[in-house]
Amino acid sequence: MSVHTAPTFDHHALSGAKEQWATRAVFLVAGLAMAAWAPLVPFAKARVGVEDGALGLLLLCLGSAPSWPCRSPVC
Repeated sequence: MSVHTAPTFDHHALSGAKEQWATRAVFLVAGLAMAAWAPLVPFAKARVGVEDGALGLLLLCLGSAPSWPCRSPVC
């Protein structure tokens, strides 16, 4: 005869609240930074005096390209 016991919950299985809040905080800060920076792009474009294509290339080279080595492999 087998004895059935009630399932017990491991503390580690239910933990993660700190990690969830940390992830939310990172996304909040990133969103606020983007919201504060994006409206200033036209002013930066006018100050530097470049065309749309050159500004796009400049933003790609200075902003996006340096983070490419940090990405995870997609294979």
